[in-house]
Amino acid sequence: MVLVALAALPAGAHDRPPVERDTWYLPTADHVAQLFVEELGPRSAPPVIVLHGGWGAEHSYLDDVVLPQVGPAHRFVLYDQRGSLLSPVPDTSSLSVRQQIEDLELLRETLGEERLTIFAHSQGTYLALAYAQAHPDHVRSLILTGTVVGKSPEGGDDAYMAQTTATAHELIARTAVQREMERVRSTEPDGPRRATHLWRIQFAAVNLFHVERWRGMPGGRAFYNQASADAISATQPRIHDFEPLLLSGRFAVSLINGDHDYLDPGERYWRGMVARDPRLHLTVLRDAEHSAWIDAPASFQSAFAAALAR
Repeated sequence: MVLVALAALPAGAHDRPPVERDTWYLPTADHVAQLFVEELGPRSAPPVIVLHGGWGAEHSYLDDVVLPQVGPAHRFVLYDQRGSLLSPVPDTSSLSVRQQIEDLELLRETLGEERLTIFAHSQGTYLALAYAQAHPDHVRSLILTGTVVGKSPEGGDDAYMAQTTATAHELIARTAVQREMERVRSTEPDGPRRATHLWRIQFAAVNLFHVERWRGMPGGRAFYNQASADAISATQPRIHDFEPLLLSGRFAVSLINGDHDYLDPGERYWRGMVARDPRLHLTVLRDAEHSAWIDAPASFQSAFAAALAR
């Protein structure tokens, strides 16, 4: 496992010693689930909590994102959120946004940390902001990528979901995407392999500007628990407003987003927030989408390192 992960590191990384890796289970306070936890990096280094997207997804697609930053200054603590693939529940009755917040608080207490640095992606950015809203005194820094907007637009989150869905369909309809799908149809025989590849290209289209890199886009389909996602989504408020928290200056906030991210095309919302409060640090990566570390790996890692230092 370590050798596979290290193979994805930048040139020269193979000269580094193997990354320390540990996995363990955290029983939840209500005894309903056991959260699968993975730690990457030396135990002596301060932890950075990593929140995967979802709801209902899993954490492993972020391993290669954080591995280049592992070292004496940082170890990364990743976990499958309750109801995700490696942290299953017997039924969906215990799944809610509130419970996800309290599971994260339990992880903080278990690690013995007074304040957390949190790195989050996609729906994980909502969880990071909701946690910070509930426990602001336990947050040191938020590093967010593929970030949801900080406040529901007019019409609430249902309208926001409709907007993002429409943008996602536009991304799938791009000429580059259709060209890549036609290339696969013309070069691969009909069958389950080709069908899977065509699905992966459409999945990558919403996540990558450079859709030709679709083979490097992990996750999706079997890496996703739809029942858990539906159950948690049903408990999510239809209107959210994290702006007072973001503008409070109580902790550092760094955002690393692609300029074509379907959650905020052109980063119009977040550019407006930075104009209101320059303490919010926004890095917009050119020709990048929702998984910006694949579209612009060097620029992403540079921005990530700066955010960790900040």
